[in-house]
Amino acid sequence: MADNVTMPLTGESAACAAATFLDPQAAAALKLPTSARGYAGAASAFLIAFEQLRDEVPMLPRLYLAAQTLEYTLKAYIGWADASKLGKPLLGHDLLNLWEMAFDASNAAPIKLLIGRKPPEWCETLATFHGSPYMDRYPPDVAMAYSLANHEDLTGKLRALLAEVEAAFPQ
Repeated sequence: MADNVTMPLTGESAACAAATFLDPQAAAALKLPTSARGYAGAASAFLIAFEQLRDEVPMLPRLYLAAQTLEYTLKAYIGWADASKLGKPLLGHDLLNLWEMAFDASNAAPIKLLIGRKPPEWCETLATFHGSPYMDRYPPDVAMAYSLANHEDLTGKLRALLAEVEAAFPQ
């Protein structure tokens, strides 16, 4: 594009032009509060990365990305439904506890999540690896066989849950 051409700022280009670019250390030093939209944005980013992977990619990174997507999606909804929960209660990685918190938050929220109190099997599987002893981040030095739902099926479930959460946010 020629230097003398001016393009209107719309959509993504406007967001990029308005963004403040920081290195990771400077961003961390700001100690900005976590927000429901921040969690949703992180969930979306992890989901995009997960979607790009396929069955031929090793299981461990796929488990991690899927679990992080779910963790941030649930935290986004909980934080939207009750901003007071954005602090310490949401610092953990316990997906089963976060699922239950999201279910409880949904009962009191004006926009409900279509989830049951009991997490589905795919959530329980992710929770096994994502919670203590955090095998998706600190794998033991033993041969293990991992099992995960069909990649496309799990992607669809994560995408649908994130879409539900994002739909709750005011426009």
